Amino acid sequence: MAERTSRERARDQVLTTLAWAVERRAGRAPTVAVVTYHRVAPDDERTDLLPGLAVTPEAFEQQVQMLCAHANPVSIDDLLAVSAGGPALPARAVHVTFDDAYACVEQHAWPVLRDLGVPATMFVPTRYPDQHRAFWWDRLHQAVTQHPGPALSAGGRTWPLASDLDRARARDELKVMVGDRPHREGLALVDEVWERAGCTAPVSATSSWQGLRRMASEGLAIGSHTRHHPFLDQIDQESLDREIAGSLEDLRQQLGSAVRPVLAYPGGHLDDRSVASAARAGIRVAFTTSRGVVSPEPDWLRLPRINVGRRASAPLVRVQLRPETHRVHNLVRMAQASKSRPDVNRSTPWRAQWN
Repeated sequence: MAERTSRERARDQVLTTLAWAVERRAGRAPTVAVVTYHRVAPDDERTDLLPGLAVTPEAFEQQVQMLCAHANPVSIDDLLAVSAGGPALPARAVHVTFDDAYACVEQHAWPVLRDLGVPATMFVPTRYPDQHRAFWWDRLHQAVTQHPGPALSAGGRTWPLASDLDRARARDELKVMVGDRPHREGLALVDEVWERAGCTAPVSATSSWQGLRRMASEGLAIGSHTRHHPFLDQIDQESLDREIAGSLEDLRQQLGSAVRPVLAYPGGHLDDRSVASAARAGIRVAFTTSRGVVSPEPDWLRLPRINVGRRASAPLVRVQLRPETHRVHNLVRMAQASKSRPDVNRSTPWRAQWN
C-alpha cells in the first residue's frame, strides 16, 4: 500500500472529526447504510482490469474494522425481515455488498469478512462464472491500454494515445459513449475498439461456481446481478424478464439456499419496467447506485448504496454512513451547480460521486 501523503492524513483527520460530530448529533430515526465494492486487489494485480473499481486489501480491512467499531453490521436476511414488517434494525446498521463477483473478492475480501463475522451479499451475473468472458468496461480498458497508437479511431471519433493521460481520457470518454447507446450498439462499440487494438480472447475475472459455493457454505449470501449485466433500461421487455428471472433460476440451480430474493441493478440503470420485472420475478429488495442511506420508509425495490472506490479511506466511508452527511453534500452540489448554471432546476436530484 502506497505511503499516505500529509495532505491525505490531514483530510482523514478532518473527516474523522466530522464523522464524530455527525454521529453525536444524528437523529433517532432508524436507517441503514449499504456499502458496495467491486474489486479488492493490490494495485499490481490484474492490470488488464479497470483500476478505478479496485480497493486495496489493506484499505478494505481498515474499512471493515471501522464498520465494526462505529456501526452495526447486519445481514441481508435482516433487511429482508424489515422489508416484510419484521423487527427494526439496530442503530447505525450497515450492510456490505459486492457487485460482479470478481474473483479477487474470494481471495482478498471474503476472508476478512468471514474472520470478523461481518455478513455480506455478493451479486452475481450468472453468465460469467466459468466462462472466458470479461465485462465490457474491463475489455475497453484493456483495449485502450494495449492499442499501439498513435491514435485510436472508433465510433466516429479519434483520440490521441501519446501518453497515459491521453489513454485514460479516451477510455473514459468511450465508457460514456457506450453507456449512452442502446445495449447492443454499446457492446458493438467495445468490440470495435477491441478489434482495432488487436486484443486476443479476454481472461475471466469472476469467481468460479465452485468458489461461489465455497463462500456460500461459509456464510456469504448471494443475489442476482442479472445474467449478462445489461443496462436494464436499454433492453426490450422480453430480454428484461429473462435477465432477472433467468438469473435467479441459474443461481438457485447452482447455489441453492444461499440465494436470496435480492437484486442489484447493473450499473444502476433502471426504469419502471425494470422494477416491475424484478417484482414479478419475486425480488423483494433491490439496490440502485444512487448514493445515500436507506431512509426509515424506503422503496424496497429502489434502495440507495454507498459505492467505495479506489480513493476512499476508512474516515471517508465512515462519514457517509449517516443520512445527514448526504443531505448537506447534495445541497452543496446543488448550490455549486446553480452558481455555474443559473437555469438549473433546483429540484433535480444530484448523485454524489465520493470515491
